[in-house]
Amino acid sequence: MMLSLLLIFISFIALSLTLKRHYAIIFPRRKMLSNAVYQLIRLAGFSGLLIAAYLCTLSYGVSVGLVYWTGLLTVAAVTQSLLLTYKPRWLLPSLLLSNLMMMFIGIVLQGTHL
Repeated sequence: MMLSLLLIFISFIALSLTLKRHYAIIFPRRKMLSNAVYQLIRLAGFSGLLIAAYLCTLSYGVSVGLVYWTGLLTVAAVTQSLLLTYKPRWLLPSLLLSNLMMMFIGIVLQGTHL
């Protein structure tokens, strides 16, 4: 479940970076990306959400897994919206921390069932 939450949080960050105003807030001195890069980031974000839904349904079954996934979507969305509103500079460090935690959980869970 923690792996799915981190994957959803990372996916939401990727999706928020496809909005030009969020990208300008997080990276104020960088040039805007091309439309192809925005589409690639958006595809990665939606793919992460689908993978997280698959992991939840794999772990808990379809009915309960989708309910857990919806709850995790809510937690990640509220967390990210608060970060974007009040502390947008914390978004990138939280992204790096989420990736490190996801790698650690993947190493711990290697060889076990999710």
